[in-house]
Amino acid sequence: MNLDAYRVKLRDSQHAARVAQLKHKIRAVKKRYALANRLNSLPKIKTVNINANYINPITLNKVPAGIVVYRVTDPSTKRVDFYTKLEFWKLVHRHMPAVKNNYNLMMTQPSYKLFNNPITRNPVKTRNINRVVTKPKRNTPSPNKAAKKIQSAVRKHLSKKSRSK
Repeated sequence: MNLDAYRVKLRDSQHAARVAQLKHKIRAVKKRYALANRLNSLPKIKTVNINANYINPITLNKVPAGIVVYRVTDPSTKRVDFYTKLEFWKLVHRHMPAVKNNYNLMMTQPSYKLFNNPITRNPVKTRNINRVVTKPKRNTPSPNKAAKKIQSAVRKHLSKKSRSK
């Protein structure tokens, strides 16, 4: 009888351990699915071609290619600036500390002012922000080459005008 009681107790403890292990697995799977759903709810990230000679006006550094950066469009001037993750979140946390991550950013009211654009001094709102991956354009001319092309085009245009008179 004593042996049977021991076996029942052993079987119950093994059963309890197995149940605890299964619950732990189920919770881990739920957590993983919740995280995946949260990430999937974010908008898809587009690839944007930018001039190879583009320089961030705040840090005076080139925009890194191949990683996610934030494209901020000024609604009144249509100026587009690209900020790295670090620069962007510094600007956001300075004015709206409640916005902690991309999901909070997406859920913020589109009409709320997040921060002032350091270049144009105009308010930046959620609807004017996109997460993008930058890719430098091939064969972007240097400023000198671009100026030469513009000058030659102007000369051609002026000579055509003078010939038609």
